[in-house]
Amino acid sequence: MKIPLKVGKILPKQEALCPILQVRMKKKGTKPPIFGVLEVLIDTGSTGTFISYGDAQKSRIRMNKLPLVENKPIIILGCKFKRRILKNVIFTFNKEDRSPYIIELPEVTVAGKPIEYLVKGMYHEFIPSIIGTDFLKEYNLSLYFNPSKGKAYLEFED
Repeated sequence: MKIPLKVGKILPKQEALCPILQVRMKKKGTKPPIFGVLEVLIDTGSTGTFISYGDAQKSRIRMNKLPLVENKPIIILGCKFKRRILKNVIFTFNKEDRSPYIIELPEVTVAGKPIEYLVKGMYHEFIPSIIGTDFLKEYNLSLYFNPSKGKAYLEFED
């Protein structure tokens, strides 16, 4: 079974194409409800999966209500962020036949407010949410990515 990905650019001034997954994210039982459609970078160079600060704001995640992971900041593209945890999140994306595929995550890391800029000129507004190798491994997904043909997909391994 395949999950088609978009091939494009996700960051301003980005030169290289990358694989992008459109994810519908929700969490039930919160007021206001947490819901968002995210364009998530599939990054095999990242060991971790997280929701970016910008996507968290767009999805109405109340950062001050999430538990803070002390002394474990996230460093992404030259910015250091506080690490927060969002529990019981549902990710939905479309399979090749357009039917929904649903994954219930017991917890996902959310990048809190930036606490330090390690690279001059990097701004947290541009940092995307990322699916890293932890997610690919946990859900037994393989990445096919051919930028010259503009083709990418995730595939479930048996």
